[in-house]
Amino acid sequence: MTVIMSKSKSHEELLWYINETYKNGWSRSTVLKQLEAKAYERNLIEPTTSPSIKEDDRIEELFKDTYALSFLTEENTKKEIDLKNALLDNVIEFLHELGPGFALVDKEYKLVTPTNKAYYIDLLMYHIRIHCYIVIELKIGEFEPSDLGQLSFYVNAVNKLLRTNVESETIGLLLCKNADRYSAETTLETSKMKIGISKYKIFEDLTNYLEDKLNNLDYKKKKWLL
Repeated sequence: MTVIMSKSKSHEELLWYINETYKNGWSRSTVLKQLEAKAYERNLIEPTTSPSIKEDDRIEELFKDTYALSFLTEENTKKEIDLKNALLDNVIEFLHELGPGFALVDKEYKLVTPTNKAYYIDLLMYHIRIHCYIVIELKIGEFEPSDLGQLSFYVNAVNKLLRTNVESETIGLLLCKNADRYSAETTLETSKMKIGISKYKIFEDLTNYLEDKLNNLDYKKKKWLL
């Protein structure tokens, strides 16, 4: 509590960290990491998700606009394979940043169709609270509308091939270096699947990114200004 009080810049920020600490069972070291990673500021930015996610409060809470990953560098994000390896080499920190309930199933999960064709999912996760698979596809560059084609296929395939009747619908997350909000929102506008688009940031880039986004944000309504 003392750490949160000393580092919070507003009453709203103080209450948010207290609530999140209680809800997620954060330790003192985790609270310090969340403060350093500007978790409150990132929470103010509405994540880019499909309409089906916006209608489900349980699932909407899983998504963040931005994931702050201290172990990422310019060097290990030049190639997708390097990015995957960095995430797996630091899987505990990555899972903490994703949030409570995430568990790793496999990297480059092999998905074999009934026609004996094999596909490889970058990261296949499972959420133990919502009881569903989560497909994460990685992109080292900026989001392009065509990127959702592959992710949509994987989400549908996992629903058909892996999901059982006791599990919720599969969720898809495209994790990219950057994304134009208009392009992302327009691409997801008519999607009936549970899909979101988020950014990953190394700490050196995080402050400038947040300052830019928050300067264009209506704090009261948490909606983007036109």
